[in-house]
Amino acid sequence: MGCWERPASKGATAAVLHFSAVWGSAQVMLPSLAVAPPPWETEPKELAIDALHHAVYAAATGLAFAALERSTS
Repeated sequence: MGCWERPASKGATAAVLHFSAVWGSAQVMLPSLAVAPPPWETEPKELAIDALHHAVYAAATGLAFAALERSTS
């Protein structure tokens, strides 16, 4: 059962959990792979843009999941 299917996390709560998991893991994984600098060495504007991109992804995924859930019930 994923975070989208948990009874206690629906809608915006699930989207925030999803955003936190995806963006948080990117902030750890990418520097460890030497693909991106760690957050404390990144310009705040770049971090904000990265967070915005991940927030759009989390919101779009949440909306798509909600639409699919409605169409199957």
